[in-house]
Amino acid sequence: MNHVDYELQRSVSPRDECLIDRREVCRRTGMSKTTLYKKIRAGTFPAASHRNGPRWVRWRLSDVLAWIATNQSRR
Repeated sequence: MNHVDYELQRSVSPRDECLIDRREVCRRTGMSKTTLYKKIRAGTFPAASHRNGPRWVRWRLSDVLAWIATNQSRR
């Protein structure tokens, strides 16, 4: 069982509501930064849930895990 499968099998916990940065989003999804932002513009990936200036952008881990779960068969 790989890391993604393990994360998808767990129930959502308060830990999953933590915020992750772009690098972590890219690591978990396997997307490059360019692909990530293209998908956000196209509306096929959730936009960042928290912004505090142009350099502090974060996504909810639960949103990213949900996207991975619904798009895993398309890989």
